[in-house]
Amino acid sequence: MYTIENKDYGLLVTIVGGLDRSDAEGWLKSMEKALEKVERPFGILVDVREAKLFQQEAQASLKQGMEACAKAGMERAAVALNGAVATLQARRLARETEIDSWQRYVDAASDPSWRQKALGWIMHGRDPET
Repeated sequence: MYTIENKDYGLLVTIVGGLDRSDAEGWLKSMEKALEKVERPFGILVDVREAKLFQQEAQASLKQGMEACAKAGMERAAVALNGAVATLQARRLARETEIDSWQRYVDAASDPSWRQKALGWIMHGRDPET
C-alpha cells in the first residue's frame, strides 16, 4: 500500500508492506499525476519505515518514478528507513537512477528525530548524514 500527499515542501510518499509489479505500476501512475501538480522546485520525503524490501519486478517502476521526480524539478529527497538492508537497497536504486547526490537517508529505527532531520535536508539542505 502507498500514499502520496502534497506538503508545503513538496510530496510525502509513504509505502507500507510490499509492492508487487501491479502496485508499483499504480504507484508510478500516481506519482506522475502528483508531479504534474507539485510546485517547483520541490522536495520529497519517502517514508518506507514499514515497507518490505522491493521485489525485483517492482523495482523498474520505482526507478522510473525516481527518474520522473528528478526530471520534474525535485531538488532534494530524504528516505526514512528501518534497517541496514533497506538502506542498501534504497542507495542502490538511487545510484542506478543517478539521483544519489540529491537523496539522503535517515535511520528511523535508531533516531527519534528522523523526521526533523529529513525535513531539514529537504527544506534547508542540512545533511542528516554528517
